[in-house]
Amino acid sequence: MAELHDIRGIGPATATLLADHGLTSVKKLAKADLDAITAVAGFGPVRAAAVRADALAALPTKAPKAKAPKAKAKAEKQKPPKDPKFKKKSSKAKKKTKKG
Repeated sequence: MAELHDIRGIGPATATLLADHGLTSVKKLAKADLDAITAVAGFGPVRAAAVRADALAALPTKAPKAKAPKAKAKAEKQKPPKDPKFKKKSSKAKKKTKKG
């Protein structure tokens, strides 16, 4: 992961100033309000926005999770072929046997 001094416009001295204001990591800098960044000496609105944008760009991105193919899921749900020797009675045949 990137360090504060890896961000364009932030050297060791500026990183120390940011840390004094609680901005100790690239992640914290990227998620900070512009007001929090402009509270640091030497940061106006333009520089604060630029540094925060660079910090956001330096954060690692999460890859989307891959979904299992649907064809594979269907294959698992398929029933085995029916045995021709075994014949299931229809529901009509069962009803006739109950009455008779």
